[in-house]
Amino acid sequence: MRKIKFRVWHKARKQMTTWEEMLSVWGDHEVVEVIKGSDEWETMQFTGLKDKNEKEIYEGDIVEFIGHKNRVVSWTPDDHHYAGWYAMGGIRPLPIYSGKEPNTIEVIGNIYENPELISK
Repeated sequence: MRKIKFRVWHKARKQMTTWEEMLSVWGDHEVVEVIKGSDEWETMQFTGLKDKNEKEIYEGDIVEFIGHKNRVVSWTPDDHHYAGWYAMGGIRPLPIYSGKEPNTIEVIGNIYENPELISK
């Protein structure tokens, strides 16, 4: 079972913060209310996977793997494909599976701190 974790991006401060750091300041209920009722924050969920360097992979991360560069990790709901985490960009989305090609995925940044990587 994967651990449910989040991180948040504060738009005005341009700062990434872990959920745990926010909890230490505000507490459970207040954090949910701050995030839910504000346009200042972007919330990203942990995929449950780690890259080849053991770095946790989150929604919004920019990854390279299997010869594909600068793909953005995103949750894709079940529409025409199976629901799951995909690396978006290029001609088609690439699924990120636990155990499949685990030593080739590398997080190289994220869409908030490194937006310049997306256009490459």
